[in-house]
Amino acid sequence: MRLIASLLLLLLVIGTVSAYDMEIIEYYGTGCPHCTSMAEAIDESVCTTYADYDINVVKKEVYFDDVNRQET
Repeated sequence: MRLIASLLLLLLVIGTVSAYDMEIIEYYGTGCPHCTSMAEAIDESVCTTYADYDINVVKKEVYFDDVNRQET
């Protein structure tokens, strides 16, 4: 009975870990050196540190796009 309970718990944990789908919204300004540095850091982190997770980075420009600017 303990073995079955342990296996069920393991399956639950595995299912929970694989369900970490995330979306990051990155607001940036075209031509901004700070935004460029931050975008590079985010891209590197997503590709290396958080490579085991399913992360979708949505990039939204705010200098020239009024709609995106209203979201911030």
